[in-house]
Amino acid sequence: MAIVISKIVATSAGKMMAIAGAIVGLLYGLALAAFSFIFQGLLGSIGNLSSISSGAVSPASPFAVPASIPGSLGSLGSFSNLPIFGSSPIFGLLGIAAIVALPILFAILGFLAGVFGALAYNFLAPKVGGIEVELTDKGAAQKEPK
Repeated sequence: MAIVISKIVATSAGKMMAIAGAIVGLLYGLALAAFSFIFQGLLGSIGNLSSISSGAVSPASPFAVPASIPGSLGSLGSFSNLPIFGSSPIFGLLGIAAIVALPILFAILGFLAGVFGALAYNFLAPKVGGIEVELTDKGAAQKEPK
């Protein structure tokens, strides 16, 4: 049995797209938070490079390069004086903000996309024929011999 979808309720489509957008936004926010915390840790270890005076690698900064090697990162001086490097928590805070803000932003954009998509479909469906869907009754399909 073929059925043609003639109209989609805009707010219903908007709600479904908002929920899907919030889920995707949460996943993006969690990924961004994880990367920001990793990046924060790497920047902190780069900021401590100039404080290493011996050739041994500090356990606190496994990526450290001894400052005594000419041309190494250790010879660049301290990055910890810059506001975004060193002990600044800016990347950690941005990661936490992403977990909150991205699901909200994606939900709003998803709702708007669902509403405008449904309105566009409702406008175009009578002109082009809509989407044809074939449905089968589950009980009748099981009783039919094959």
